[in-house]
Amino acid sequence: MKNVIHSRFILAFHVCALVTFFCGVAAYSGDASVAGSWTFNAIPAINGSSTVTFLLDSGGKVTNPANGLESGTYTLSGDSITIIDKESSPPQTLTFSGTVSGNGMSGSYTYVYGTSFPQTGTFTATRQGGKFAAAEFLTRKLFKQKSGNALFDDGQFKIVASVSITDAVVSGLKGTSAFKLSFGALQQTINLDQDPSYTPGATKVVVVIQDPTDTIIQTTYKLDWSGKGSLKISISGDYSRQILPTLGQPKGQQLQALNFIAAPSGKQLIGATPCTVEFGTSQTTLFVVSGVSVKTTSEVTGGVTYTQSKVGIVSTTLK
Repeated sequence: MKNVIHSRFILAFHVCALVTFFCGVAAYSGDASVAGSWTFNAIPAINGSSTVTFLLDSGGKVTNPANGLESGTYTLSGDSITIIDKESSPPQTLTFSGTVSGNGMSGSYTYVYGTSFPQTGTFTATRQGGKFAAAEFLTRKLFKQKSGNALFDDGQFKIVASVSITDAVVSGLKGTSAFKLSFGALQQTINLDQDPSYTPGATKVVVVIQDPTDTIIQTTYKLDWSGKGSLKISISGDYSRQILPTLGQPKGQQLQALNFIAAPSGKQLIGATPCTVEFGTSQTTLFVVSGVSVKTTSEVTGGVTYTQSKVGIVSTTLK
């Protein structure tokens, strides 16, 4: 219990420390009116694919979510937009020229593969509706005890998100309707009637999932679809695992931090990680960028070297 409470205070402190660094994530993200994840539908298909997704940030940059790499630029003048995506391996250039209207755009495209003649066609595109933000902190800490030293992982995360939903989705909800937010290692599915107070026609639920071996470790889901056309999401959770003297079973949930625990100290950006939200019959995919901060140290005790580490991650959809 002490470790979980301690990690919560450390989480709040570490997130504040990350704010300056995370401004770089916001910079990663022209024009806010078109920033986001866009799915393009092309006729005829481009290189065998009729659908392609790109991330447009507010600085005029284009990112390919398939590899998380910046691959092009766009320009916006009034409601006229030109998007140029260039790939080097193999060499190819895709250019969209069209008109933006809210969360949609349409126009024509030109695709050149290597030295081949250009392929031309038309396109429509739709922006995925939703927002996502998360903070996560994980520590690997040495506890010195008379009975022997122990090394533990303790952490916590918090997600706040919202996605667009239709009246048809809401009208089809029932107790067995499922919700799942897939991001990093979080892949848990819940049903609405896992809230003991759920009744038909409800517009809010709170579902608490306790670890089967430790009731202190839990994941809490808060869903609210009382606002027309929107699902508001709040998910918080704890994580714990004994590393030494024996490796224990993991308890609870974490997002991305285990990928960086005990890594060399430093900061980095992670681009275009998919986050999929399933609710009833709806499904929305958002693409998220994350700022990661790692501090790793070593301590020698009783002739044994122990590696301790702190990982803080702040994530958001492109702005």
